[in-house]
Amino acid sequence: MQMAERTIRIAGWLDECEDGLPDVGSLLPIEPEYNQPSKAWRAAVLAKKQAVLDERNKHLPPMSSLNQPNALNPMWLRLSIRVTLIGC
Repeated sequence: MQMAERTIRIAGWLDECEDGLPDVGSLLPIEPEYNQPSKAWRAAVLAKKQAVLDERNKHLPPMSSLNQPNALNPMWLRLSIRVTLIGC
């Protein structure tokens, strides 16, 4: 322990700061705008998550195109493009 303290002291980490302490702003605790129990926060976060997922789902292709095998597999798409180009 003495060796570590000696090393830190020699490096200057324990010296007094020439400019004084840095200004870090107010150290008073911040009061939240909404004060509610964790279950209410969880419900609010899950509701927002569901709203984002619903908005995303509006822009996805219809399920019929997703039911095809390998419809979303990038490797399958690359292979099908190559076969189409070669077959021309």
